[in-house]
Formats: sequence, structure tokens, C-alpha cells
Amino acid sequence: MILNELTETADRRIELHVRADDPAPGHHSDVVETLRELDADGRIDGFDVSTWPERATLSPDRPGVDVVDAYEHFQSWASERGVSINPPFVVRTGTRTLVGDEYAVLRTPTACLAVYDGFELVGVFPCVDGDTVHTVDDALSTLESTTRTRRASPEGSSLLAGR
Repeated sequence: MILNELTETADRRIELHVRADDPAPGHHSDVVETLRELDADGRIDGFDVSTWPERATLSPDRPGVDVVDAYEHFQSWASERGVSINPPFVVRTGTRTLVGDEYAVLRTPTACLAVYDGFELVGVFPCVDGDTVHTVDDALSTLESTTRTRRASPEGSSLLAGR
């Protein structure tokens, strides 16, 4: 069901987030190459690649931190669909020994793919739906299997986004 949403989007825009301390840079290069091919074939309408840290503090007094904002947006999407993104995202709590206050730290996955239909988030990968894990590679395979024609701009040229 989650993967089906990818085939029903009219304006597919992709965001790929990779960790700055990427332990598997070869795999992520392959993912970027696949995204380039999907974009060239008109199966997506552009993509962006960004890096984020391995860890980020979840704190109400630190709003606007990109990775935390993205996590909260992804978590809201997952809750609405009855799926989970925890894991691959992991939240751990701890206590600062000198001050005694608690804090939460978000650990990010090595790669996360977010799929948008226009401005609406329609997929986050990896995610867990019951006993089924939907990976970044699953999402890419679904996008590769779709057939669609690139939308034309009013001037007749192809629309490219994300680079």
C-alpha cells in the first residue's frame, strides 16, 4: 500500500538525505545515479540530495534544525498512515549528569528517501508497515517500474527541479 502511493503521484519530487559520516558511500552513489536516470527518463520531476548529522538533539529550545524538522514531518506522515519510521530513526534519552536534566537524541539512518507529490509528502523510506520493511531500494524499484511522460512546461520544454 505504501509503495502504491508512489505510482499515483502527478508531480514526483524526491529528497535523498544521507548521513555525513556515510559508512557506505558506494551505495549512496548508486542511489544518486538511479535518481538521475529516473529524472532523465521523466519518471520523477527532480530530486535534491542533502547531508545530515548522525545525531541531533531533540529539544523545544532548538527549533528550525533541518534534520529535526524533517524527522517531525516524517513522523507525522508515518502516524497518519499507521506505519513506523522508528527504526530506522532511533530516539534515545539521557540525563546530563552535572545539571540533572533529561534530553533526547535522534539518530538518523544512513539514507532516507522522501517522496513528494507537489508539496505533499507521500512516502518516507525506509519505513515499517506491520512486519514489512520498505527500503530505499524498494521505493526506487517502484519508481523505476512506473511509466509516465515528463510534464511539459508552457514553453514546451521539460521541467527539471532539484539541481
